[in-house]
Amino acid sequence: MINIVKNSERSVPPLNELILLIFGSPGSGKTQLCDGIPKALFIATEPGHNFSKSPVYECRDWAGFRELITHLKTLRASGNAEYETFIVDIVDNFIGFCRDFICRRKNLSYPPTNDFGKTWSEISAEWKEGLGELFRLGNIIFISHATTKEHEIEDDSGLKTQLDQYVPTFSGTKASQFLDGIVNAQGFLTTDKKGRHWITFKKSATVGAKDRTGVLSNLAGILIEWKDGKNSWQILEETYINLCEKSNFKIISRRK
Repeated sequence: MINIVKNSERSVPPLNELILLIFGSPGSGKTQLCDGIPKALFIATEPGHNFSKSPVYECRDWAGFRELITHLKTLRASGNAEYETFIVDIVDNFIGFCRDFICRRKNLSYPPTNDFGKTWSEISAEWKEGLGELFRLGNIIFISHATTKEHEIEDDSGLKTQLDQYVPTFSGTKASQFLDGIVNAQGFLTTDKKGRHWITFKKSATVGAKDRTGVLSNLAGILIEWKDGKNSWQILEETYINLCEKSNFKIISRRK
């Protein structure tokens, strides 16, 4: 017997349960934003977390990531799970770690071009399995840098224009396509002329943002400067709650 579920009401998960990808230039506030998330663990694939308030695991290869997964599973099995959210900072390095892990196992320096894509298939399978295990252990936020990609837009009159669009540096690969399929919202972080930090989840001709919730993109930009004792994450969370109320979305946890 099949079970078909119909949503009787419009609902979204809490902000900390969304799978997010945050991208921006160095100094735009990506790490600072995520540092305010309760019970979070940074999985740092590059230096730069000396001043993070949250715990940091320095991950320098895929074997180290696998060791972390085993450790987290042990904690959960013993009832001592310490972390609810994992922040992969930056995700760009992860696929390289995974590729090198598989190549070393096969005594290769790089995936060959004459094996009909077999090695790349193994890398893809290992990549998806590893991230899948992390998903089952808690919420995930991916951090990436920003770059520009030229793309073409067409106006109502048919006139075509080439524009540069900000996109994550982790894009355009099969690994990034997998993330694109599971990420709920993709936010671009930037600073204005006054040095204030803004994030947008609203896609435009110049920003490759994304919002599958239909909530966060209701604002063109969200100012996430510290105020009234609230950090950047708390401000973003408060804004998300207010937008949900205005859009008649109920916030319902989907954790089991």
